[in-house]
Amino acid sequence: MSQGDAIGQLSGGPIAGWIGSRYAIRASLAASVVLPMPVLALYARIRRIP
Repeated sequence: MSQGDAIGQLSGGPIAGWIGSRYAIRASLAASVVLPMPVLALYARIRRIP
């Protein structure tokens, strides 16, 4: 789990930081909420598989 977290931070962190420096801090915070959304779909799929 910790390696997955590190990979997520490494891939999503710079993107959220770029959005914050390019647009605004609010946009960066919104991006940091939206970026991990695809992982929720993976968790839902894993829970359905017996």
